[in-house]
Amino acid sequence: MLFHVTHRHNWETCPLNSEDPTGQVEGMKAVAEGNDQVTVHGSWMDAPAHKGYMIIEADNAAAIMTLCMPLVALGEMEVVPVSEFGEISDAALAAISEQ
Repeated sequence: MLFHVTHRHNWETCPLNSEDPTGQVEGMKAVAEGNDQVTVHGSWMDAPAHKGYMIIEADNAAAIMTLCMPLVALGEMEVVPVSEFGEISDAALAAISEQ
């Protein structure tokens, strides 16, 4: 299943202001690379706004939480299930035609 992940932190919790900025940034980079349970299809940062975005694929919420723990410690994280537009539009058209 695909998910859109948004991570937000602020200037106070920004990894660059931590006692270990290198370690913090390496932790964020490891999240963006995924693991054997979570495939990261893409990741983007809006660094001045302290926001990051990812499209990931995972079978369950526990896998996502395990991967994203370094982000959770820094700020908010929103995980939203998403589907490809073609799949949704085909399902909507099929439902409409059955009415």
